[in-house]
Amino acid sequence: WLWMTHRIDRFWVPMIPLLTLLAAAGLQRLAINVPGTGLPGYVCGALLAAVGCVWTSFNLGFITFGLAGFSGFLLDQAAAREIAQADVVTLCHHAGVQGGDKVLIVGEAAVFDADFPYVYNTVWDDSFFEMWCAEPVDGIPKSEWPLRPITAIRQSFADEGITHICVRWDEVLRYRAPGSYGFTDFVHPAQFEKLVKEGLLERTPYVHYPEWEYVDDANRQLIADWAPELRVQSGGKPAMRRIEIYRVKP
Repeated sequence: WLWMTHRIDRFWVPMIPLLTLLAAAGLQRLAINVPGTGLPGYVCGALLAAVGCVWTSFNLGFITFGLAGFSGFLLDQAAAREIAQADVVTLCHHAGVQGGDKVLIVGEAAVFDADFPYVYNTVWDDSFFEMWCAEPVDGIPKSEWPLRPITAIRQSFADEGITHICVRWDEVLRYRAPGSYGFTDFVHPAQFEKLVKEGLLERTPYVHYPEWEYVDDANRQLIADWAPELRVQSGGKPAMRRIEIYRVKP
C-alpha cells in the first residue's frame, strides 16, 4: 500500500501502528522458537533489542541535530511553530487574525497547522470564493462572470462568519500552469480590486512580496499573460504579489 501511494507523512504515519503490531508478533514468535539459529529465544531477543537501541539512538541524534532538515527539538515551542508553520498562517497572525476570526483561504491548501477557524477548498472542490461572490451567467466564461450584489456577498460572508480573506497567488499560478490541475477563472486579482473599491474588503499591509528576480520564468510568463497586476514595485524593486490578506469590512 505504501509503495503504491505518495511516500509522504500523511500516508506513512497510518502504517506505523500496523507495523508495530506486526513487529511485536514477530518478536514474540522469535522469543518462543528460533529455528536454525541454535540460540535460545531470549538471546536472540536481547540481540534484537540491542540493535534496536543503537538504531534508535542514531536516528534520535540524526533528527534532533538538524541533519534531516528543520529541527525544533531545543527551541521554544512558540518559536519553533513560527518557523515551521505555513507562510499564510504566519501572515494571518501578523494581520491580527485571532481565535474568534474566520479566514477564507484561496489558493493555499496546506493550512493544517492553522490555530484559527478557516475555510478552504482544494482544486478538486468547488471554489467557496466563486460560490459566495460570483453571479453565474450561462454562455459566458467564468472569467467574465460579474460579482453578485455587494449586499448579498456581505451577507454570505456574515452567514459563514468570514472576517478575513487570504489569497496565495503563486499557488493559483501553479495550478493554472500548462499540464497542471487548473483553477477557476473567476479567481483573479481584478475581482479583489472590485471588492476593495466597493467597500467590502480592506487590504491589510501584510503582503508577501518576493523580489521579481526570484520568480521563475514560467510564473513570469503566466503573470504577463493572465494577471500583469501581480507584478508590483516593493521597496523600489520589482516584486510579485505572492500572499495577500484582506479584512472583510462589516
